[in-house]
Amino acid sequence: MKQKALTWLAKLAKIVTQTIFLKQSDAPSSPYSGAASMTFRTSLNYAELPASLKATVGESDFLKAYNCPDSGSVVAWIINRSLGRQQELEFSLSLSRLLSPLEREQALPEPVEVAVPGLDVSVIKTYRLDQCTDVRYETYTIYSKDLQAQIATCEQVYFLPALTDVADMVRQAVESATFPATYGGWTLPEQVNHWVYVFYRIRHQAGETGAHEDVIFSIKLIEKMKETDLNIEQILPFIIKGLATMESIDPVELTKSFNRRTGLNIAP
Repeated sequence: MKQKALTWLAKLAKIVTQTIFLKQSDAPSSPYSGAASMTFRTSLNYAELPASLKATVGESDFLKAYNCPDSGSVVAWIINRSLGRQQELEFSLSLSRLLSPLEREQALPEPVEVAVPGLDVSVIKTYRLDQCTDVRYETYTIYSKDLQAQIATCEQVYFLPALTDVADMVRQAVESATFPATYGGWTLPEQVNHWVYVFYRIRHQAGETGAHEDVIFSIKLIEKMKETDLNIEQILPFIIKGLATMESIDPVELTKSFNRRTGLNIAP
């Protein structure tokens, strides 16, 4: 149970980010619900790697690899023991050798604008190599239609079996970036009901993993909520009471559990 709780806590920030801007009336949806792009890559095991690549990478250091026809290469993840970290390598099939990080950076495509139907924004797609792991990322910078104001940025690892639909990622990023302003225009009951729904949703997800529902209560959760509402502690008593009513549980016991896990002192 302890291990499951720790696993849940590791996932908490991601789940809250995905949930935090959903109103109570919104139907739950996944940021990965859209169709993937047409770039598909086949996984390779160590035995299937080109001989020249296997001569460079030992099997004990090998993690995973993909055949990437769009780049004419095999991309492998390895354990770089000298650096004490994982690393992404790109092996050119035409040159029959590894490409250096500089060569990879120089070969990155130029920035291009991509269309996202239904959103009045401009999206510029760029690429970068992570300075620590050499992982290639596809980055989407979202601007106002006139390109005068930057709204948000999101990105994904490029060398995956299939890329997530760009429109899904951009819509979620825009909703997340603009949500605090939307939230600020709500009435107090609407704000309370929103957080009750958020708590109920992520508690349910925690329970599905086998963890206790109360494991979601943490100071990190409060910090995440403050990104939307700096005065969130003032309405926490109403949120806890509303959650207890929704779940038909004792509000006093729920408040005690909340206080114990967050270090706050919310009155029942």
